[in-house]
Amino acid sequence: MSDRDQSGAPPQSGRLQIELADNLRTMNPWWFGRPGVPVPGFHRWPFARLKQLLMQGIAPATVLRGPRRVGKTILLRQVLEDLLQHGVTASRVLMNSPRSRR
Repeated sequence: MSDRDQSGAPPQSGRLQIELADNLRTMNPWWFGRPGVPVPGFHRWPFARLKQLLMQGIAPATVLRGPRRVGKTILLRQVLEDLLQHGVTASRVLMNSPRSRR
């Protein structure tokens, strides 16, 4: 059995590829009332600034970028946890971390 349909396209779940939908469900457990990945309790200096920018509505989407292994994902998870703890509706919080395929 192939994971592609007759046209050669990957399987779809509505308009999202099944793999993408599964990835989003895994990365956003709060959508289903489950806790996220535990994060350190201390916050580095960009935490307050990033949260302030997000709360001001700087853009419909925000990109956090930088070199590998400097703490971008931890910072993002800390901000998401803080937003959820302060009453932001879980369905309005989206975590996505695209990974390159090799």
